Amino acid sequence: MLNTILIYESKYGSTEEIIKIMAKILGPAHYYTVDEYKEKKPDGDLFIIGSPIYREEPDQKILKFITENTEWLKQKKVALFCTCLRGAGSHQYLKPLQTYIGKGVIASKALRGRLVIDKLDKFDYDNFMAFCIKNVCSFQDVDLINTREIIDYALYLKKIKDTTSKMPQHQVRIHIEEFIQNHDTCTLSTGIGDRVRGTPIEYTYRGGYLYILSEGGEKFANILLNNNVAISIYDPFQGMNQLGGMQIRGRAFLVEENTSEYREIIAMKGIAYEKLVQFPAKLYAIKVKIKEVEFIWYKFKEMGYEIKQYYHFEDG
Repeated sequence: MLNTILIYESKYGSTEEIIKIMAKILGPAHYYTVDEYKEKKPDGDLFIIGSPIYREEPDQKILKFITENTEWLKQKKVALFCTCLRGAGSHQYLKPLQTYIGKGVIASKALRGRLVIDKLDKFDYDNFMAFCIKNVCSFQDVDLINTREIIDYALYLKKIKDTTSKMPQHQVRIHIEEFIQNHDTCTLSTGIGDRVRGTPIEYTYRGGYLYILSEGGEKFANILLNNNVAISIYDPFQGMNQLGGMQIRGRAFLVEENTSEYREIIAMKGIAYEKLVQFPAKLYAIKVKIKEVEFIWYKFKEMGYEIKQYYHFEDG
C-alpha cells in the first residue's frame, strides 16, 4: 500500500496532536519531527508537512526543511497544513511553504489549535500578553482544536492518496463482482446514534444489489431509522501478501411481502414460495443498493496497480 510520511514541529503540542489523528486515518503512515526525519530516505508516496504558526510566521525549522529539500519534494505529492488561532485569512500563513514546493502541493489547509497560558515560555507569554493588550482581547486560554475539521482534511487526503495508480473502472467492477459472487457471507453493519450492530449473514448478489433474507432482529430497527449501511466481505487472513477484502457502502431497503420482487428474491435463494408457510418464522427481505466499494486485493498488485481500488456503482 502507499506509504504516508508526516513531518512536523510542535512546541506546545497542538500540531503533534493533529499529526497523530491524521496518521491513524492515513495509514500506513509514519510521523517525525524535522530532526527525527533527517536521517531517513524520502521513500514516502505522500508527504504531509505540518507547521505551527508563531508570531504570524511558519515554524523556522519547517521552513528550513522545505528550502533544503525542495528538489525532491517537488517530485512528491505534498500536502500542507498550519496550526494557528486565527480564523479568516489564516490560509495566507501557508504561502511561504507553497512557494518553494510549487505544483507538488496537492492540498493545503489552516487548522485551528490550542493555547494554554501556563505552558508558554516567558518570551511567548510576554508576546501573547502584548497582543491581547493591543487588540483589546482577553488574556486567557484558547482551545479551538476541531477534531471533525482535522478528520475531514485527513479523509480528503486519503481519497487523493488511494486513487493513485487506478485500474480502468470497468475492469475494477468485473473483479469486484467476481469476488462478491465467489463468497456468500458478509458482515452487515447498521446503526443509528450510539446503537450500532454488525450482523454476519448470507447474501445473494445480482446487478449492483445484495439480497438478504432474515427472520428479524435489531438490524431492522436501525435500517428503519437509517438505511445507510456498510458491508464487509473478505477472505480468511493468510498473510499481508494475500489480502482480499472489501468494504461496501450502500442503502438498505425492506422489500414488502407478497410482491413480485419479494417472490423473485425468494426464488433467487432457492426457496419455493409456497413452502414459506412451513417455516417456523417469517422471512423478511432486505435489498442493498451498492453505492461504493473499497476493494483491497493482492492480485491488483500482480496486475501492476495499487492494491486498493475504488468503484462507484452509481457512476457505472
